[in-house]
This record gives sequence, C-alpha cells and structure tokens, in this order.
Amino acid sequence: MKSLFCGIRSREKRLAVFTAFSDESGAQDPGGSFLVGGCIADPDTWTYFVRAWQERVLNSPPPIPYLHMIEVRRPRWQQQRGLSHLQATDKVCTAVNIIATTGGVSTIFSEMKRSMLEENVCRKLRESRITPGLSFSEPDYLCFLGYAFHVLHAIHGWHPEARRVDFVIARKNKVTDHLRTFHEDLKKHATVLFPALAPLVGRLIPGEPDDSPALQAADVFCWHVRRFIERGIQDDNLSSLWHGNGHRYQHTWTANNLDQLATAIVGEVKRL
Repeated sequence: MKSLFCGIRSREKRLAVFTAFSDESGAQDPGGSFLVGGCIADPDTWTYFVRAWQERVLNSPPPIPYLHMIEVRRPRWQQQRGLSHLQATDKVCTAVNIIATTGGVSTIFSEMKRSMLEENVCRKLRESRITPGLSFSEPDYLCFLGYAFHVLHAIHGWHPEARRVDFVIARKNKVTDHLRTFHEDLKKHATVLFPALAPLVGRLIPGEPDDSPALQAADVFCWHVRRFIERGIQDDNLSSLWHGNGHRYQHTWTANNLDQLATAIVGEVKRL
C-alpha cells in the first residue's frame, strides 16, 4: 500500500497538478465590494498545510470543529465552543500565520463594486434593449471568472511545469448553483481569449468548508481582504497575508473593463 501511495504522489508531482480553494466575501452595502479569492498550492504543500491547520488551529486547546471568520468572532459561538475572546483571536492569528508562512501557498482575489456592475453593464444592456441575464444579476459570475483566469495566468507564469489547475469552490458559494455553466464558460473563454491557458483548466469541484482546512483558509483570506477594501482596516493579520512567503495577485474589475464587456455583448447581440 505504501509503495502504491508513493507512486500516486510521485505521478501527481510529475503532472504538476495545482488546486485552488476559493470562497467569496461581500459587503453588506448592496452597492459595495464583492470578491472571490482563495489559496493555491500543489498536492504536497496542501498535505503539509492541512496537517498544520488541523493540529495548530482546530485541535489546539480548546478544540474547535472548523474555523469560519463570521462565527469565530461571535460571542455566542465562542461560548458554545468554550473559547474566550482571546483564544478565538489567537486561533485566527495562528491560521493567518500558517497561510502566510507555508511556502508554496499563493493567494489571489478578484474584486468588483456591485454598483459598477449595475451602472456599467446592466444599465447599458437595458439601454440597448437587451435584458441582462442571471450572470449579471450578481457579481459572483464575473468575479469568479476574473479570479479563475488570473489563477490560471499566475500558475502558468509562476510554475511553467504546471499541467492542470483544479478549482474547489465552497459549497455555500453561489457559484456552485451554476457549477456546470461556469465551468463550461471558463473553458470556452480560455480557449478563445487565452489559448495557452486553456489546457490548464481542470475540474470545478464543490466542497464543504466545515470539512476542508483549505476552504477555511480561503475564508480567512477573503474576510481580511474584503474588510480592508470595504473599510480600510489594516492590521497585523492583513500585513502577514499580504507579505507572506507565497505569491500574491490582485485583480480589480474597473469601470473601463465593464464598459468594454457591455460593448462586446451589445455588439455580439447585434451581429446575431
């Protein structure tokens, strides 16, 4: 059994398969920021990472079953788990430290202002007598595509040996409601716009955050980044995440990007 396992791991390493675990985070303000982001690494790095997260974050006294930023900060949840406020804060700091110091874990996010989606895309489509589809009713679709394309681009540049990137999406994420469509669109757009990246498009897999330290890490990362974008809050955790050992990439949907997208959609509809 050991030799078989080693053979599988050796083959995975030769194939250079990377996995991107992602989550979403949105502002309370309906016109505010929304982002999709996550953590990317190879199988060997994830094995080490998961072990460290389990031992140092979840199992360290007092143990907790999972780490979600919204819940771990709630006094009631802390009380139910036997955590003091300081212990909860320490667990978050430890989680951030693991993300920041584990060599080989890179972080990427794509961000958009909800108000810009309405103003620069939906309004312009309606002015051209085009009804915006479900893809533009919320920013999750475009943010996911922005995130996924930049993951592929980054891995292609940082790891030329890479052969595939699999995407694991937190099941609570709205992306999972349209998993097949999003995956097909990702492959289609990559083939047309970035042919060199198309072969890297791997599987799109829904995952359970409660059972996945890597998805919990994506939640921790996205929560801190969104809080900075939304409210300008900078603390030691954000600094550690942004200046850690891994690569980092930030993508922001600009008004110009969205204007160009709307123009392209209008042009395509008119050609049809």
